[in-house]
Amino acid sequence: GKCLVCPESDTLNDEGKTVAWGRKTIIESLAKSILNWRITTNQSRTLETQETLAIAISNNANKITAAIRAKLMEEEDKAKPIIEEKIDGVETFVSLACAGYVATKNEEVDALDKAELHLISLMMSFDYENQ
Repeated sequence: GKCLVCPESDTLNDEGKTVAWGRKTIIESLAKSILNWRITTNQSRTLETQETLAIAISNNANKITAAIRAKLMEEEDKAKPIIEEKIDGVETFVSLACAGYVATKNEEVDALDKAELHLISLMMSFDYENQ
């Protein structure tokens, strides 16, 4: 059916100022926001920012839950975190900080930057005009 489609580029007024964001600006801002939000805890008068350890991106939610999960240990009331870095249809980006909590093989200093670029690429490649 009919739908509204955001223009690809920003709309400028006669003075060259942006009056409406285009799809490219919105997508870049959205990808940055998704990957750079932070969970904070404020207990016992301390504030600690929790870093992002890993990101899994897929168009299949079930595969995302397989990529980053925990496995209960039989003898104890504990869970072992697991990062599956090689699942078909899932791009997994593992930060250096993750190696301090989970055994990983492919952690990278720029993992979150790569995840952001991947999200932008996915959203920009979608055919919005002919959906």
